[in-house]
Amino acid sequence: MLHTADANKSITSPTVRHWEKASTSLATALSMYLDLCTLLGANSLKEGMQPKALAMRIDSALDSLHTILDQQLGQARSTLSKTRNTILSPATRLPEKVIAKIFTYVVFSDQGSDRGSVATMEESVIAVYRPLHNLLEVCSVWRNATLARGEFWSIVPVLEYPFPAPKLKNAIDLSLERAGPRELHLAGMLLPNRTVDVEILGKHASRFRTVNIISESQKAIRSMMDILIGSGTPTQLSELSIYQKQISFYSREPVEPDHIYPIYPESLDPNIDTFHDLLHSLSILRVRGTQIHLHMMRSSNLTKLRLQEFNFGYDHIMIIGLKNLLSSTTRLRELELVSVRTLINSGWSLDYTASNWAITVPSLQTLLIQDLYYKTLTYLLASITSRSHNLTLYLTENYYQYPDVEHEKSGSPDLATLDRILKCTPIHTLCIDNTPWLASSQLRDLLKSMPMLETLRLDGRQLLDENWNAIQRPGFQESYYSFPHLINLHLSRVRLDDEEALKKMVASYSGSMKRMVLGAAVLNEANNWAWTSLRGDEEIVTWLREKVPDFQLMDYAYQPPEFQPDQWPLWWSD
Repeated sequence: MLHTADANKSITSPTVRHWEKASTSLATALSMYLDLCTLLGANSLKEGMQPKALAMRIDSALDSLHTILDQQLGQARSTLSKTRNTILSPATRLPEKVIAKIFTYVVFSDQGSDRGSVATMEESVIAVYRPLHNLLEVCSVWRNATLARGEFWSIVPVLEYPFPAPKLKNAIDLSLERAGPRELHLAGMLLPNRTVDVEILGKHASRFRTVNIISESQKAIRSMMDILIGSGTPTQLSELSIYQKQISFYSREPVEPDHIYPIYPESLDPNIDTFHDLLHSLSILRVRGTQIHLHMMRSSNLTKLRLQEFNFGYDHIMIIGLKNLLSSTTRLRELELVSVRTLINSGWSLDYTASNWAITVPSLQTLLIQDLYYKTLTYLLASITSRSHNLTLYLTENYYQYPDVEHEKSGSPDLATLDRILKCTPIHTLCIDNTPWLASSQLRDLLKSMPMLETLRLDGRQLLDENWNAIQRPGFQESYYSFPHLINLHLSRVRLDDEEALKKMVASYSGSMKRMVLGAAVLNEANNWAWTSLRGDEEIVTWLREKVPDFQLMDYAYQPPEFQPDQWPLWWSD
C-alpha cells in the first residue's frame, strides 16, 4: 500500500500532469493531421487547387515539417527511455557517500603498471585519468558524480611527453577547473624546451600540496619552480620530489652551477631565497640526480628525506653536511640514502671524522642505505651513532669497491674495517640484489658481521648447496654467537637445486624464524627439465608450512618492489 501511495503521489505531480496533457494534445493534433492528410488530395482538387501547386505544398511539408517531426519525436523517445533507465538504475538510489567511496576506489586503486612492476609517474597519472573518463561516459548520474568530486581531478598532469601540446593544455585547464577549491598535486614530466604555456599554474601555486618533477633539463626544473614560487612560498606545499635525469657527474666535486638554485653573492634573484624558505617548510623532500644546498635547510617540519644519486663531494663533507642538516630536523622519522656518491679525501681519516662529527637523530624510525660504494658506506655507518631506528642495508657489488675514477689510485678496500663497523651497527634488514657478484663465502662473512640481523631478503638467485650452507646457522662453535638469529627470510625468484639443503638451513633457525616468504622454481622432469614455479602441493612446501609459523608461497615470477628496476613514481602521501 505504501508503494502504491508513493506511486500515485508521483503521478499527480504538476510536471507529470503537464507532460501527460501535452501528450494528449499532441496525439489529438497528430490524429487530426493524419485525417487531413488522407482527405487532402481529393478535397483540394474538388475545391479547384491546381495539382502542381498542391504538389509543391506537399513537398515543402515533407522537407520541413516532417523532418522536424521525425527528429523531435525520435529525440523525445530517446529522452524518455534514458529518463526511465536512469530513475530505475540502482546507482541513483545509492547514497552520495557510497557512490563517492566506490568511485574513489575505481579511480585511485590501480596505481601499478599492467606488468605488475612499480609504476612510473606517467603510468600512475594515466591510471587515474583513464577510469575517470570511462566513468564520465556511463550515464549522466555517474558523470555528475564524477565531476562533483574535486579530489578526482586534483592531479595536474603536466606531461610534456608523450602528449601533444594542445591536448596537454586542455588537460591542465580541465584539471584546475574541475578540482574546484581542492588542494592540488603537480605531476610534471618536462622537456628541455617548454611546449606548453603553464604560467596559469602560478595563479594556483598556493593550492599545491605536492609537487613531482622529472626532467633531463635543470633549466626546465628551475623554470617550473620559478612559476610555483614566483609569488612567494606556496603555503600548502609540504611535499617536493625532484628528479633530474642526467649523465653522472660523480667523478668531480659538485660546483655551483650544478645546483637548481646556485648561490652567488652578486645574485639579486628573489626566487633563490624563496626556494630555500620553501625547503624550510617542507615535511617531505626527495631529490634525485640534482643538487640543492643542504646547508640552507633548517627544517623542524621535515619528517622524511630521500637523497638519491646525490653528489656530496668529499667523504667528510657528506658527514658534516648531514650532521648539520639532521641536527635541525628534530622530527625526521624516515631517511633514505640511495646511490649517493662521495669522493675520497685522504686528509680526513675515518676515525677522526666519525669521532668528531657523530650524527645523532633521536626521532629517526627508519633508515635505508642502498647501493653505496665502500668508502661512502663506511664513513656513513661509522658516523651515525643513534641506534633507535630500524636500519635496512641494501648491498650491491659497489659495497666492496671504490668508484671507477678512484680505483686506480686508491687500491683495494679494507673489508676488515667494514666488518668491524658492521658488527657494531644494529642492522635489522639486509637486502642483496640479483646481480651475480656475491659468492657463498662472501654471503656467510656478511651474515657473521651482522649478529643483530632480523630479516634477510634475496632475489633472483640460483641457490646451490653451498648457498644454503652459507645462510645456515652454525652449531655451537666459535661463530655461533656472532651469527644472526633470523626472524624473517624472504626469497624471491630463486631456483632450488637442493631441497634437503634448504630444509637443513630452515631447521637451523627453528628457535627464531617466524616468517618465510618463498617464490621459487624447481626443475620439472615432466616438462623437459624446465624451471617450473612451485604450485603449493609439493613435499617441500608442505614441510615448510609445518616448520615455519607464517609461511607464504609466492609465484616464481613475482619480483618484490625493492628489487625491481628503479623507477621514479608519482610520489604523494594520503
